[in-house]
Amino acid sequence: MKSFQERNPLIIGAIAVAVVVAVCVAALNYTRLPFLSSGSTYAAYFDEAGGLVTGAPVQVSGFKAGQVKSISLDSQGVLVTFTVADGIRLGERTEASINTISLLGNKVLEVTPRGAGHLSGAIPMQRTTSPYQLPDALGDLTATISGLNTDQLSSALQTLSDTLRDTPPQLKIAVEGVARFSQTLDARDAQLRNLLANASKATTVLGQRTDQIVQLVHDTNAVLAALHSQSAALEEISANISALAQQIRGFIGENRATLKPALDKLNGVLATIDNRKTEVQQSIKGLSTYALSFGESIASGPFFKLYVANLEEILILALASFGVSAQRLPSHPGVWVGDEKIASIGVRIDARAVTHHGFALNVNTDLTFFRWIVPCGIVGKSVTSLSRILGRALPLREVAEIVADCFGKVFRMERVRFDSASEALVPSS
Repeated sequence: MKSFQERNPLIIGAIAVAVVVAVCVAALNYTRLPFLSSGSTYAAYFDEAGGLVTGAPVQVSGFKAGQVKSISLDSQGVLVTFTVADGIRLGERTEASINTISLLGNKVLEVTPRGAGHLSGAIPMQRTTSPYQLPDALGDLTATISGLNTDQLSSALQTLSDTLRDTPPQLKIAVEGVARFSQTLDARDAQLRNLLANASKATTVLGQRTDQIVQLVHDTNAVLAALHSQSAALEEISANISALAQQIRGFIGENRATLKPALDKLNGVLATIDNRKTEVQQSIKGLSTYALSFGESIASGPFFKLYVANLEEILILALASFGVSAQRLPSHPGVWVGDEKIASIGVRIDARAVTHHGFALNVNTDLTFFRWIVPCGIVGKSVTSLSRILGRALPLREVAEIVADCFGKVFRMERVRFDSASEALVPSS
Protein backbone atom coordinates (compact mmCIF):
# COMPACT_ATOMS: atom_id res chain seq x y z
CA MET A 1 0.00 0.00 0.00
CA LYS A 2 1.34 3.44 -1.01
CA SER A 3 1.99 6.06 1.64
CA PHE A 4 0.18 9.37 1.55
CA GLN A 5 3.29 11.20 0.27
CA GLU A 6 3.67 8.77 -2.63
CA ARG A 7 0.16 9.38 -3.98
CA ASN A 8 -0.54 11.81 -6.87
CA PRO A 9 -1.12 15.31 -5.39
CA LEU A 10 -3.39 16.29 -8.31
CA ILE A 11 -5.81 13.49 -7.51
CA ILE A 12 -5.76 14.35 -3.81
CA GLY A 13 -6.42 18.04 -4.60
CA ALA A 14 -9.30 17.19 -6.95
CA ILE A 15 -10.92 14.96 -4.32
CA ALA A 16 -10.54 17.70 -1.67
CA VAL A 17 -12.11 20.32 -3.98
CA ALA A 18 -15.03 17.97 -4.73
CA VAL A 19 -15.59 17.32 -1.02
CA VAL A 20 -15.56 21.08 -0.23
CA VAL A 21 -18.03 21.81 -3.07
CA ALA A 22 -20.33 19.02 -1.88
CA VAL A 23 -20.25 20.35 1.69
CA CYS A 24 -21.05 23.90 0.49
CA VAL A 25 -23.95 22.71 -1.68
CA ALA A 26 -25.31 20.63 1.19
CA ALA A 27 -25.00 23.60 3.58
CA LEU A 28 -26.89 25.92 1.22
CA ASN A 29 -29.65 23.38 0.55
CA TYR A 30 -29.82 21.54 3.84
CA THR A 31 -33.53 22.17 4.16
CA ARG A 32 -34.12 20.11 1.00
CA LEU A 33 -32.31 17.09 2.31
CA PRO A 34 -34.78 14.35 3.37
CA PHE A 35 -32.97 13.38 6.53
CA LEU A 36 -32.66 17.06 7.66
CA SER A 37 -36.18 18.19 6.78
CA SER A 38 -38.06 19.79 9.69
CA GLY A 39 -41.58 19.15 8.31
CA SER A 40 -43.83 17.00 6.11
CA THR A 41 -44.53 17.82 2.49
CA TYR A 42 -48.09 18.09 1.14
CA ALA A 43 -49.74 19.26 -2.07
CA ALA A 44 -53.00 20.94 -3.11
CA TYR A 45 -54.74 21.80 -6.41
CA PHE A 46 -56.17 25.30 -7.05
CA ASP A 47 -58.09 26.95 -9.90
CA GLU A 48 -55.41 29.64 -10.07
CA ALA A 49 -52.30 30.70 -8.15
CA GLY A 50 -53.90 34.04 -7.22
CA GLY A 51 -50.62 35.82 -6.53
CA LEU A 52 -49.17 33.10 -4.30
CA VAL A 53 -45.38 32.83 -4.68
CA THR A 54 -42.78 30.29 -3.71
CA GLY A 55 -41.56 30.85 -0.16
CA ALA A 56 -44.89 32.29 1.00
CA PRO A 57 -45.82 31.33 4.58
CA VAL A 58 -48.17 28.46 5.35
CA GLN A 59 -50.53 28.99 8.28
CA VAL A 60 -52.47 26.44 10.26
CA SER A 61 -55.22 27.93 12.47
CA GLY A 62 -53.63 31.35 12.09
CA PHE A 63 -50.07 30.33 13.07
CA LYS A 64 -47.14 29.95 10.71
CA ALA A 65 -46.35 26.26 10.32
CA GLY A 66 -44.36 26.01 7.08
CA GLN A 67 -43.83 27.55 3.67
CA VAL A 68 -44.66 27.05 0.01
CA LYS A 69 -41.99 24.98 -1.74
CA SER A 70 -43.11 25.10 -5.37
CA ILE A 71 -45.94 26.19 -7.68
CA SER A 72 -46.44 24.42 -11.00
CA LEU A 73 -49.13 24.01 -13.66
CA ASP A 74 -50.62 20.50 -13.74
CA SER A 75 -53.31 18.88 -15.89
CA GLN A 76 -55.75 19.10 -12.96
CA GLY A 77 -54.95 22.77 -12.19
CA VAL A 78 -52.28 24.69 -10.32
CA LEU A 79 -50.31 22.32 -8.08
CA VAL A 80 -48.94 23.94 -4.91
CA THR A 81 -46.44 21.93 -2.86
CA PHE A 82 -45.89 23.05 0.73
CA THR A 83 -44.42 21.88 4.02
CA VAL A 84 -46.02 21.67 7.46
CA ALA A 85 -44.29 21.06 10.78
CA ASP A 86 -44.15 17.42 11.85
CA GLY A 87 -46.10 18.01 15.04
CA ILE A 88 -49.24 19.11 13.14
CA ARG A 89 -51.67 16.44 11.93
CA LEU A 90 -53.66 17.03 8.73
CA GLY A 91 -56.80 14.88 8.42
CA GLU A 92 -58.24 13.19 5.35
CA ARG A 93 -60.63 16.11 4.61
CA THR A 94 -58.15 18.92 5.13
CA GLU A 95 -58.98 22.14 3.26
CA ALA A 96 -56.68 24.82 1.88
CA SER A 97 -57.20 28.40 0.71
CA ILE A 98 -55.06 31.24 -0.58
CA ASN A 99 -55.76 34.33 1.54
CA THR A 100 -54.68 37.97 1.36
CA ILE A 101 -52.97 39.08 4.56
CA SER A 102 -52.63 42.83 3.78
CA LEU A 103 -54.06 45.59 1.64
CA LEU A 104 -50.92 45.34 -0.48
CA GLY A 105 -51.88 41.90 -1.80
CA ASN A 106 -49.43 39.70 0.09
CA LYS A 107 -50.67 36.10 0.05
CA VAL A 108 -50.53 33.26 2.53
CA LEU A 109 -51.57 29.62 2.22
CA GLU A 110 -54.10 28.85 4.96
CA VAL A 111 -54.50 25.13 5.79
CA THR A 112 -57.50 23.94 7.86
CA PRO A 113 -57.12 20.39 9.26
CA ARG A 114 -60.36 18.36 9.02
CA GLY A 115 -61.34 14.71 9.26
CA ALA A 116 -59.77 11.67 10.86
CA GLY A 117 -56.63 9.84 9.89
CA HIS A 118 -53.81 11.47 7.96
CA LEU A 119 -53.73 13.29 4.63
CA SER A 120 -52.13 10.95 2.12
CA GLY A 121 -52.61 12.58 -1.29
CA ALA A 122 -52.98 16.03 -2.76
CA ILE A 123 -55.91 18.14 -1.57
CA PRO A 124 -58.43 18.16 -4.47
CA MET A 125 -59.74 21.33 -6.05
CA GLN A 126 -63.15 20.81 -4.39
CA ARG A 127 -61.58 21.59 -0.99
CA THR A 128 -59.41 24.54 -2.07
CA THR A 129 -60.31 28.21 -2.51
CA SER A 130 -58.51 30.76 -4.67
CA PRO A 131 -58.30 34.41 -3.54
CA TYR A 132 -60.34 37.33 -4.75
CA GLN A 133 -58.07 39.77 -6.64
CA LEU A 134 -59.31 43.35 -6.25
CA PRO A 135 -56.83 44.89 -8.75
CA ASP A 136 -57.75 42.27 -11.37
CA ALA A 137 -61.46 42.81 -10.74
CA LEU A 138 -61.09 46.58 -11.09
CA GLY A 139 -59.04 46.11 -14.24
CA ASP A 140 -61.65 43.80 -15.78
CA LEU A 141 -64.43 46.20 -14.80
CA THR A 142 -62.54 49.12 -16.35
CA ALA A 143 -61.95 47.19 -19.57
CA THR A 144 -65.60 46.07 -19.73
CA ILE A 145 -67.04 49.54 -19.14
CA SER A 146 -64.54 51.09 -21.55
CA GLY A 147 -65.91 48.83 -24.26
CA LEU A 148 -69.54 49.80 -23.62
CA ASN A 149 -71.36 52.17 -25.97
CA THR A 150 -73.35 54.18 -23.47
CA ASP A 151 -75.34 55.92 -26.19
CA GLN A 152 -76.62 52.60 -27.51
CA LEU A 153 -77.32 51.35 -24.01
CA SER A 154 -79.31 54.50 -23.18
CA SER A 155 -81.23 54.27 -26.45
CA ALA A 156 -82.07 50.58 -25.88
CA LEU A 157 -83.29 51.23 -22.36
CA GLN A 158 -85.38 54.16 -23.59
CA THR A 159 -86.91 51.96 -26.28
CA LEU A 160 -87.70 49.35 -23.67
CA SER A 161 -89.36 52.03 -21.56
CA ASP A 162 -91.45 53.26 -24.52
CA THR A 163 -92.47 49.71 -25.38
CA LEU A 164 -93.68 49.00 -21.86
CA ARG A 165 -95.29 52.40 -21.36
CA ASP A 166 -98.88 50.96 -21.21
CA THR A 167 -97.98 48.30 -18.67
CA PRO A 168 -99.43 48.17 -15.13
CA PRO A 169 -98.39 51.07 -12.86
CA GLN A 170 -95.96 49.04 -10.73
CA LEU A 171 -94.04 47.73 -13.74
CA LYS A 172 -94.21 51.12 -15.41
CA ILE A 173 -92.55 52.74 -12.39
CA ALA A 174 -89.82 50.10 -12.42
CA VAL A 175 -89.16 50.60 -16.12
CA GLU A 176 -89.07 54.36 -15.74
CA GLY A 177 -86.56 53.87 -12.95
CA VAL A 178 -84.41 51.80 -15.30
CA ALA A 179 -84.69 54.57 -17.89
CA ARG A 180 -83.61 57.21 -15.38
CA PHE A 181 -80.72 54.96 -14.33
CA SER A 182 -79.60 54.67 -17.97
CA GLN A 183 -79.77 58.44 -18.40
CA THR A 184 -77.76 58.99 -15.24
CA LEU A 185 -75.20 56.42 -16.37
CA ASP A 186 -74.92 58.16 -19.74
CA ALA A 187 -74.59 61.63 -18.13
CA ARG A 188 -71.92 60.45 -15.69
CA ASP A 189 -70.05 58.28 -18.18
CA ALA A 190 -66.92 60.46 -18.27
CA GLN A 191 -66.80 60.74 -14.47
CA LEU A 192 -67.28 56.99 -14.05
CA ARG A 193 -64.49 56.23 -16.51
CA ASN A 194 -62.23 58.71 -14.71
CA LEU A 195 -63.06 57.10 -11.35
CA LEU A 196 -62.23 53.61 -12.58
CA ALA A 197 -59.02 54.86 -14.23
CA ASN A 198 -57.91 56.49 -10.97
CA ALA A 199 -58.75 53.30 -9.06
CA SER A 200 -56.57 51.35 -11.47
CA LYS A 201 -53.73 53.85 -10.98
CA ALA A 202 -54.09 53.63 -7.20
CA THR A 203 -53.84 49.84 -7.23
CA THR A 204 -50.80 50.09 -9.52
CA VAL A 205 -49.04 52.53 -7.18
CA LEU A 206 -49.82 50.33 -4.19
CA GLY A 207 -48.37 47.36 -6.02
CA GLN A 208 -45.16 49.30 -6.85
CA ARG A 209 -44.75 50.63 -3.31
CA THR A 210 -45.44 47.33 -1.58
CA ASP A 211 -41.95 47.02 -0.09
CA GLN A 212 -41.98 50.58 1.25
CA ILE A 213 -45.42 50.27 2.83
CA VAL A 214 -44.52 46.90 4.34
CA GLN A 215 -41.37 48.51 5.81
CA LEU A 216 -43.52 51.34 7.19
CA VAL A 217 -45.84 48.83 8.86
CA HIS A 218 -42.78 46.98 10.21
CA ASP A 219 -41.35 50.21 11.65
CA THR A 220 -44.72 51.00 13.22
CA ASN A 221 -44.70 47.60 14.86
CA ALA A 222 -41.19 48.30 16.16
CA VAL A 223 -42.37 51.61 17.67
CA LEU A 224 -45.32 49.88 19.34
CA ALA A 225 -42.99 47.19 20.68
CA ALA A 226 -40.67 49.86 22.11
CA LEU A 227 -43.60 51.62 23.78
CA HIS A 228 -44.74 48.30 25.19
CA SER A 229 -41.27 47.60 26.54
CA GLN A 230 -41.21 51.04 28.19
CA SER A 231 -44.66 50.62 29.70
CA ALA A 232 -43.15 49.77 33.08
CA ALA A 233 -41.18 53.03 33.12
CA LEU A 234 -44.23 55.01 32.05
CA GLU A 235 -46.29 53.38 34.78
CA GLU A 236 -43.60 54.23 37.32
CA ILE A 237 -43.59 57.87 36.19
CA SER A 238 -47.38 57.97 36.43
CA ALA A 239 -47.23 56.49 39.93
CA ASN A 240 -44.62 59.06 41.00
CA ILE A 241 -46.74 61.91 39.63
CA SER A 242 -49.75 60.56 41.50
CA ALA A 243 -47.69 60.33 44.72
CA LEU A 244 -46.44 63.90 44.22
CA ALA A 245 -50.00 65.11 43.69
CA GLN A 246 -51.08 63.39 46.89
CA GLN A 247 -48.19 64.93 48.85
CA ILE A 248 -49.01 68.40 47.49
CA ARG A 249 -52.68 67.87 48.37
CA GLY A 250 -51.70 66.80 51.89
CA PHE A 251 -49.33 69.77 52.27
CA ILE A 252 -52.04 72.20 51.21
CA GLY A 253 -54.53 70.52 53.54
CA GLU A 254 -52.18 70.72 56.53
CA ASN A 255 -51.16 74.33 55.86
CA ARG A 256 -54.46 75.67 54.59
CA ALA A 257 -54.90 77.98 57.56
CA THR A 258 -51.38 79.42 57.08
CA LEU A 259 -51.47 79.70 53.33
CA LYS A 260 -54.95 81.20 53.03
CA PRO A 261 -54.06 84.69 54.44
CA ALA A 262 -50.89 84.83 52.32
CA LEU A 263 -52.79 83.82 49.20
CA ASP A 264 -55.51 86.34 49.96
CA LYS A 265 -52.89 89.09 50.27
CA LEU A 266 -51.21 87.92 47.08
CA ASN A 267 -54.55 88.02 45.29
CA GLY A 268 -55.07 91.53 46.63
CA VAL A 269 -51.67 92.64 45.33
CA LEU A 270 -52.34 91.08 41.92
CA ALA A 271 -55.77 92.72 41.80
CA THR A 272 -54.21 96.10 42.63
CA ILE A 273 -51.57 95.66 39.92
CA ASP A 274 -54.23 94.63 37.44
CA ASN A 275 -56.34 97.66 38.32
CA ARG A 276 -53.29 99.94 38.02
CA LYS A 277 -51.93 98.26 34.90
CA THR A 278 -51.71 101.50 32.93
CA GLU A 279 -49.95 103.36 35.74
CA VAL A 280 -47.44 100.50 36.21
CA GLN A 281 -46.60 100.48 32.51
CA GLN A 282 -46.07 104.24 32.54
CA SER A 283 -43.89 103.92 35.65
CA ILE A 284 -41.68 101.33 33.96
CA LYS A 285 -41.27 103.61 30.93
CA GLY A 286 -40.51 106.54 33.25
CA LEU A 287 -37.90 104.46 35.12
CA SER A 288 -36.07 103.78 31.86
CA THR A 289 -36.07 107.49 31.02
CA TYR A 290 -34.88 108.33 34.55
CA ALA A 291 -31.98 105.86 34.39
CA LEU A 292 -30.87 107.28 31.05
CA SER A 293 -31.10 110.87 32.28
CA PHE A 294 -29.28 109.96 35.50
CA GLY A 295 -26.41 108.42 33.55
CA GLU A 296 -26.18 111.44 31.28
CA SER A 297 -26.21 113.83 34.23
CA ILE A 298 -23.37 111.94 35.91
CA ALA A 299 -21.36 111.68 32.69
CA SER A 300 -21.65 115.39 31.85
CA GLY A 301 -22.09 117.00 35.27
CA PRO A 302 -19.70 118.53 37.79
CA PHE A 303 -18.32 115.15 38.80
CA PHE A 304 -17.10 114.57 35.26
CA LYS A 305 -15.52 118.00 34.98
CA LEU A 306 -13.84 117.58 38.34
CA TYR A 307 -12.45 114.21 37.37
CA VAL A 308 -10.98 115.63 34.13
CA ALA A 309 -9.45 118.53 36.06
CA ASN A 310 -7.86 116.10 38.52
CA LEU A 311 -6.32 114.09 35.68
CA GLU A 312 -4.87 117.30 34.23
CA GLU A 313 -3.48 118.20 37.67
CA ILE A 314 -1.78 114.78 37.95
CA LEU A 315 0.01 115.31 34.63
CA ILE A 316 1.00 118.92 35.46
CA LEU A 317 2.59 117.77 38.76
CA ALA A 318 4.38 114.87 37.01
CA LEU A 319 5.85 117.19 34.35
CA ALA A 320 6.93 119.62 37.05
CA SER A 321 9.00 116.79 38.56
CA PHE A 322 11.07 116.88 35.34
CA GLY A 323 11.34 120.67 35.39
CA VAL A 324 8.71 121.22 32.69
CA SER A 325 6.14 123.94 33.28
CA ALA A 326 2.73 122.87 31.94
CA GLN A 327 -0.72 124.38 32.17
CA ARG A 328 -4.36 124.05 31.07
CA LEU A 329 -6.15 125.87 28.27
CA PRO A 330 -9.76 126.68 29.20
CA SER A 331 -11.10 126.06 25.71
CA HIS A 332 -9.20 122.80 25.08
CA PRO A 333 -9.03 119.95 27.65
CA GLY A 334 -5.62 118.39 28.14
CA VAL A 335 -2.17 119.52 29.28
CA TRP A 336 -0.18 122.10 27.28
CA VAL A 337 3.36 123.42 27.23
CA GLY A 338 2.91 126.79 25.68
CA ASP A 339 0.83 126.25 22.50
CA GLU A 340 1.95 122.65 22.15
CA LYS A 341 -0.13 119.77 23.54
CA ILE A 342 1.80 117.16 25.53
CA ALA A 343 -1.06 115.13 27.08
CA SER A 344 -4.62 114.24 25.96
CA ILE A 345 -7.61 113.28 28.10
CA GLY A 346 -10.08 110.60 26.94
CA VAL A 347 -12.67 109.55 29.53
CA ARG A 348 -16.11 107.93 29.54
CA ILE A 349 -18.23 107.53 32.68
CA ASP A 350 -21.19 105.14 32.66
CA ALA A 351 -24.46 105.29 34.63
CA ARG A 352 -22.82 103.51 37.59
CA ALA A 353 -20.16 106.26 37.83
CA VAL A 354 -17.44 103.87 36.60
CA THR A 355 -14.74 105.54 34.51
CA HIS A 356 -13.30 104.04 31.32
CA HIS A 357 -10.11 104.98 29.43
CA GLY A 358 -8.01 107.84 30.86
CA PHE A 359 -5.10 109.98 29.52
CA ALA A 360 -2.17 109.78 27.10
CA LEU A 361 1.17 111.46 27.95
CA ASN A 362 3.69 111.86 25.12
CA VAL A 363 7.03 110.66 26.53
CA ASN A 364 9.19 109.32 23.68
CA THR A 365 6.49 109.61 21.00
CA ASP A 366 7.48 109.88 17.32
CA LEU A 367 5.93 113.25 16.42
CA THR A 368 6.38 112.93 12.66
CA PHE A 369 3.03 111.13 12.35
CA PHE A 370 1.18 114.18 13.70
CA ARG A 371 2.22 116.18 10.60
CA TRP A 372 -0.32 114.24 8.52
CA ILE A 373 -3.32 114.90 10.80
CA VAL A 374 -4.96 117.68 12.79
CA PRO A 375 -4.43 116.45 16.38
CA CYS A 376 -7.67 116.43 18.37
CA GLY A 377 -9.25 118.51 15.60
CA ILE A 378 -7.58 121.70 16.90
CA VAL A 379 -6.30 123.86 14.04
CA GLY A 380 -3.22 126.02 14.65
CA LYS A 381 -1.92 123.97 17.56
CA SER A 382 0.96 121.47 17.47
CA VAL A 383 2.06 118.49 19.57
CA THR A 384 5.21 117.97 21.63
CA SER A 385 6.72 115.30 23.88
CA LEU A 386 8.73 115.13 27.10
CA SER A 387 11.83 113.76 25.33
CA ARG A 388 11.75 116.61 22.77
CA ILE A 389 11.59 119.26 25.51
CA LEU A 390 14.38 117.65 27.60
CA GLY A 391 16.47 116.64 24.62
CA ARG A 392 16.84 113.03 25.74
CA ALA A 393 14.86 109.79 25.87
CA LEU A 394 13.31 108.85 29.17
CA PRO A 395 12.63 105.36 30.61
CA LEU A 396 8.90 104.79 30.59
CA ARG A 397 9.02 103.02 33.95
CA GLU A 398 10.58 106.07 35.56
CA VAL A 399 7.85 108.33 34.16
CA ALA A 400 5.11 105.83 35.19
CA GLU A 401 6.42 105.77 38.78
CA ILE A 402 6.24 109.56 39.03
CA VAL A 403 2.76 109.69 37.46
CA ALA A 404 1.53 107.02 39.91
CA ASP A 405 2.86 109.01 42.88
CA CYS A 406 1.14 112.15 41.62
CA PHE A 407 -2.12 110.19 41.12
CA GLY A 408 -2.05 109.16 44.79
CA LYS A 409 -1.43 112.74 45.94
CA VAL A 410 -4.27 114.23 43.89
CA PHE A 411 -6.87 111.58 44.76
CA ARG A 412 -5.49 111.14 48.32
CA MET A 413 -4.86 107.43 47.94
CA GLU A 414 -2.11 105.27 49.37
CA ARG A 415 -0.01 103.55 46.74
CA VAL A 416 0.51 99.78 47.18
CA ARG A 417 3.35 98.11 45.31
CA PHE A 418 3.24 94.53 43.93
CA ASP A 419 6.11 92.49 42.57
CA SER A 420 3.97 91.10 39.74
CA ALA A 421 0.56 91.59 38.13
CA SER A 422 -0.61 88.14 39.31
CA GLU A 423 0.09 89.17 42.89
CA ALA A 424 -2.05 92.25 42.47
CA LEU A 425 -5.00 90.11 41.38
CA VAL A 426 -4.99 88.01 44.59
CA PRO A 427 -7.64 89.37 46.99
CA SER A 428 -6.45 90.37 50.43
CA SER A 429 -7.46 88.14 53.37
